[in-house]
Amino acid sequence: MLGKTALSLLAVSGALALAWGSPAPLQVHATPGGELDGLVDSDGDFLPDIVEWAALTSSVSADTDGDLVGDFVEFVQKGRPREPGAPLPTDQEMRVIVTGSEPGAGDGLTWLHVFVRVLGSSRSVTSFTTWLELPSLPGVHIPFDAFASGVAHVSQRTTSADGTWLSFSVPLVDAQVLAAVSPLTVRAASTVNGRAIESGVTVFDVQGQLSSLVPFGDGFALQSLVIPQYVGGTLSNRVCVLDLTEAGSGPGGTVFEVANATCEDCNDVECSSQCPQSVGWVVTIPGGLTGLGLAN
Repeated sequence: MLGKTALSLLAVSGALALAWGSPAPLQVHATPGGELDGLVDSDGDFLPDIVEWAALTSSVSADTDGDLVGDFVEFVQKGRPREPGAPLPTDQEMRVIVTGSEPGAGDGLTWLHVFVRVLGSSRSVTSFTTWLELPSLPGVHIPFDAFASGVAHVSQRTTSADGTWLSFSVPLVDAQVLAAVSPLTVRAASTVNGRAIESGVTVFDVQGQLSSLVPFGDGFALQSLVIPQYVGGTLSNRVCVLDLTEAGSGPGGTVFEVANATCEDCNDVECSSQCPQSVGWVVTIPGGLTGLGLAN
């Protein structure tokens, strides 16, 4: 039996509407020191360290690539915060990501995170929904209630130049349970200032390791969601980068084949020795890369 749901997604939607419509920041289950349990943010850029690991940004620098566009803005715009570049056009933006727990947590849980940037008041967020999709069940929106295992954390930050930042994080089931039903796609949809926005992330079980695709250079890094535990060793500063070729479509979505896989330099990321074996790997992504907001 899956873990007991402490807060249903219906309740989460209500909490988000309440928090995002409130003039004052709201945090649920903050620690006495003011930092959310299990969501340490070492560089104060509104992205927890576990999110920065999965997104390939630095957890000790609020601007990983030093281009004067902060990590949060580039992340939520689905940009490439590891490569200096000009700012992207400003709009209402949202990004979904799944991560593991912080090192040392000992619970093996995964986390669902949703981040939104709103131009103007957070009261302009008028709807919010999340669901899960499986290639084997095309078109079916599976509720998350059976996968939630803890209380949601909701936060808000108002900036002078970059709008209002909103976040929602909720612990999910153990990584092994999520791996058993992968590949799966997590999606979120919201209406902001009358505009519908959507984002998603596909989670894969790659040789027993939960991973997702992250924009990296001209391709996509296959990045682990769970930070590995190292005893007496260091990370190799490498990541597996994939060149994806669209191979067709099926009932479950767009089919991609890995045309090339190479280890590239990165910050604090281990590149699996199995990386070259990813060539020829075929995966189905509901909605394709465009549906995830990751199309080049």
